[in-house]
Amino acid sequence: MPATIAKPITAIIQEGHGVLSIKADANVLQASKKLRYHNVGSLIVMDELSVAVGMITERDLLNKVLAEAKDPAGVLVKEVMTNGVVSISLQTSVSSAQKIMAKHGIRHLPIIEDGLLVGMLSTRDILSYQFAAVKSLLKQQFGMGEDIDNEFPDMDG
Repeated sequence: MPATIAKPITAIIQEGHGVLSIKADANVLQASKKLRYHNVGSLIVMDELSVAVGMITERDLLNKVLAEAKDPAGVLVKEVMTNGVVSISLQTSVSSAQKIMAKHGIRHLPIIEDGLLVGMLSTRDILSYQFAAVKSLLKQQFGMGEDIDNEFPDMDG
């Protein structure tokens, strides 16, 4: 098993990136605007006690609102969100996180520590991390410095 797969997700997530959430009684238009403004694909849905009760994703908006020609301003987040939260902890390995995502058919995993929401892991985060690891290995093993950086720029930029 490659070393990058066995590492905990703390090797991937970046500190200072807050988890974005929305209240369950907000409307879908508000959720859509928040997703667009922050350029993210999902929001954690919180109840009135600030407990995570679900997630709303771009896919939820597409399939449950737009495809059904519903008015986004008239539909509440709690009506179209994915109920329940499949989550991981900071000690979860990259490999385990990938398996959980595959098992549940999801692309985003909230990170919960001591009952608190501390981060979000996406498939893009994992791919970016693994891509950087492969580039680093190629540089070390084959002396591919600037050539590989020019041929394969980072996924983030």
